[in-house]
Amino acid sequence: MYIIEKYYVTYTKSKLERLHKEIEKTLEKILSRETYINTQFESQIEENREIQDQLSILKQKYMSSSANVNDLTNQLSQISEDLDNVKLMIDEFGNGMTDSKPLAEIKQSNVRLKNEIKQMNLRIGVIEHTLLSAKMKTKALSDFNAYGNNESLKSQMTYDII
Repeated sequence: MYIIEKYYVTYTKSKLERLHKEIEKTLEKILSRETYINTQFESQIEENREIQDQLSILKQKYMSSSANVNDLTNQLSQISEDLDNVKLMIDEFGNGMTDSKPLAEIKQSNVRLKNEIKQMNLRIGVIEHTLLSAKMKTKALSDFNAYGNNESLKSQMTYDII
């Protein structure tokens, strides 16, 4: 049995060594082909790296620009809203300026006030006349009573007592 084992060990060893050599040759071929491919495509690999770098830079710029566009859009929206408010205020102010109704009301009030002033001046004049008349009558009566029974003086008085 020892011989059989030795035979199988030797046989297996030789097969394994041959397999080992074949694997080494295959690995060498793979390495040489890998080296060949790397040298052949090195410029393309480098170009691909550069393109990837440029792509990442462009992505960053895109993100930054996108954020900037969003900010500017928000600002535009706010400015548009403010502009609409200003337009409304201008329209309201313009309508108030072209609306002649308040001016007509002011003119009517002015005419009414002038008429009332005329009426008041007339009343004041009547009251002053009445007051002056009353004062004169009072003065005449007091003068008349002051002269008492003196008929000659009473006849000389020119006051109108009525």
